[in-house]
Amino acid sequence: MAAVSPLAGQGSVLRALVVVIDADLDNTSYAPEPLRQCFGLTDTEARVAALLAAGLDLTEIADRLHVARSTIRTHLQHLFDKTNTSRQAELAVLAARLAYTPSGANTSSK
Repeated sequence: MAAVSPLAGQGSVLRALVVVIDADLDNTSYAPEPLRQCFGLTDTEARVAALLAAGLDLTEIADRLHVARSTIRTHLQHLFDKTNTSRQAELAVLAARLAYTPSGANTSSK
């Protein structure tokens, strides 16, 4: 998406403000593997936690994983139990701290 807004210019100088927003641009990512290893999560539980850390809500996570929202709620309860957390916000912060990887970082093991 791009938006162009004209700005007041002086004399014959034309000025404009151009804002470009790339909805597909992802400046950060959250790797599920550190979460899986740290808390003994299943692959799916780790993916749910990583998506929660990325700011997705339960409906968005369900859509992304092609499952019902109730399935995500079940995974969420398992995540609470395994991480000793009790709120989504608390789990999201924990997951973000453990799973954050700067964009473009190599997360593979050597």
